[in-house]
Amino acid sequence: MKRLVCLFLIALFVFAAACGSAPNETKTDPAATAPAETVTAETKETEEKKHSDQNPEIAQPFDAEELKAIPVATAEMTQDQLRDICVRYMVLQASVVWTPDFDLSYECTYAATADRDGHLNLPAIRRYGGQPYSSAARDIWALLDHYDPETGILYASQYGASVGTVIGNNCGTACFWGWSRISSTITFSGTRTMCYNRGCIPLGPYTYDTEKTENFDVITTQMICDSNGEDTMYESYALLQKASGIAMYNAGITGHTRMVKENATVVRDGAGKIDPDQSYVVCVEQGSTQRAETTEENGQVFYIGSRDSKYSFRELFNTGYLPFEVPELCGKAAVQKAKAELISSDQTVASISEGTVEANYCISRVDAIFTDADGKIAYQTNALGSSNATDQYKMKISKVFLLTQLSRRLKKGQSYTLTMTARLGNGETLTFFEGDIQL
Repeated sequence: MKRLVCLFLIALFVFAAACGSAPNETKTDPAATAPAETVTAETKETEEKKHSDQNPEIAQPFDAEELKAIPVATAEMTQDQLRDICVRYMVLQASVVWTPDFDLSYECTYAATADRDGHLNLPAIRRYGGQPYSSAARDIWALLDHYDPETGILYASQYGASVGTVIGNNCGTACFWGWSRISSTITFSGTRTMCYNRGCIPLGPYTYDTEKTENFDVITTQMICDSNGEDTMYESYALLQKASGIAMYNAGITGHTRMVKENATVVRDGAGKIDPDQSYVVCVEQGSTQRAETTEENGQVFYIGSRDSKYSFRELFNTGYLPFEVPELCGKAAVQKAKAELISSDQTVASISEGTVEANYCISRVDAIFTDADGKIAYQTNALGSSNATDQYKMKISKVFLLTQLSRRLKKGQSYTLTMTARLGNGETLTFFEGDIQL
């Protein structure tokens, strides 16, 4: 039976084109991994004295100007500039400090820190760094829509009690939004879809059957690592640069995705062979574990995920990680100028409400504003984009507003100016419709 499995794997894995060039190599001792959460007696006593409706003071709430300062990618930018954009965005996602307006608790049975009832608990007596762990797949702007930049309070009381309703990210979608700053070619909804058919291009000399692997499920990433062998995978890891990706998925048991923060550190012996214990990468990643960190200005912050995790090449191989690039970061696709377009049969309000907005970058949010003849806002509404891979670049207008909504909010027979905008993954907000309509 073992021989049959081996023959199957050998026949299945074929050559996939490599991207990128080897980064500069330096010799540096690997650092220890990020510390686990620690709770001192003083911390515990302080928390017990506080009531859940008393939010801790945040000395330096997240400043959206940092987000606005990230440049919009253009086709004229260098690969290094594009990589910087992705990493800067990813680091900001992992850095925003907040506290919920009430004790936030929601179901997430598979989280490492879930309680006995399968819930993640984030009490309002704590400050948190990074977005909440969630399968809702929202970008950082969606979180900031409900964030008070003066106090650092996140108004989470409107959230449901499910991991799919809390505005936040999981590991894969956090990376996705980082790459969406420069990419209009990738589509995925989770770690097992980080494959060639979704725009993720294998990096280095390792191979697998890109034509047959729609998702990493039956053919797991660990099987691919094992079939290629340690030396081949180590040479692949050596090509990792900032903003590259690494992902693992093992048949529904576990999965994770990370964005590389800086070029891989590669150490070779006298014969040129890679030392897998001394060679490593530093990553930014989203997770569900709350790890306490202390800074001089802000005191204790419980970070969700990590901004500076180090992993040796041996650790990556032993846990089945595959390195990859998105097309725009390795010359396989050009950065596109953002565009958004309303697709409808005509410009009547009925037709518009049944239409669709389509964009070439992932849609974060669509807004609709109706103003009257005096220029006053009569009605405004919005809708967030979809985490479904097939709908990431489009949205039905009926998700934003329905005719029944308009009939209750607007006066029949009166003219209004309708303005619709789409907030896109590359950081721009585009107006895709502006015109007069009448109910």
